Amino acid sequence: LRTDPIKRINGLRAYGDTLYVLSELGVSLFSLSGMEFRGTYGMFGAGNTIGGTAEDLLAFHQRLWVATRGGIASTPLSNSNPADPGSWQVYTTNQGLPSATVYRLAIAGDSLFAGTDQGLAVFDGLRWDTISATLGYSILDMQSSNSSGNPVDRLSFITSTGKYDYINGAVSAETIPVPSGVGLQRIATQNVLATQENGLLVLRN
Repeated sequence: LRTDPIKRINGLRAYGDTLYVLSELGVSLFSLSGMEFRGTYGMFGAGNTIGGTAEDLLAFHQRLWVATRGGIASTPLSNSNPADPGSWQVYTTNQGLPSATVYRLAIAGDSLFAGTDQGLAVFDGLRWDTISATLGYSILDMQSSNSSGNPVDRLSFITSTGKYDYINGAVSAETIPVPSGVGLQRIATQNVLATQENGLLVLRN
């Protein structure tokens, strides 16, 4: 294997027979049945085009959503020619995002959330609304969890130094024992967090 930062893989998402490979180049499609790549999409939008590093991808309300370091791009799942940049709708700070650098997407309840390097935003169907209590937070990862019999989802997110919950429109900080100098990086489960360089942090009740 050859290490190449230009081709670093940031994430993998599988929907049906297609594996979406998120990298510094954009979004590459890999056929699981054919075991072959079927194209890479690196530019999104007509006119106000964004492109480059793809960080996350989700299917929501019959559309495909891609988080990049230039904004968010969306296209119908039925799009027969996603290689056409004009077939993608793009969202940046002009459409309400607190920042165009978007690291994560998550679904909680019937809402789509975006975690950026300047805060959390929720999609209202046309635009993104920034959750003011999170302004300035660099959100590295997010995870939603359903409570049995409860229609309200909890959206948990982390910065490098803390874990937070978003429930019913309110943000609360969760007290966790993060040692000095240890930066959080990913949420594995509600009780297991991955750090940047120091292994796993397990939260015990």
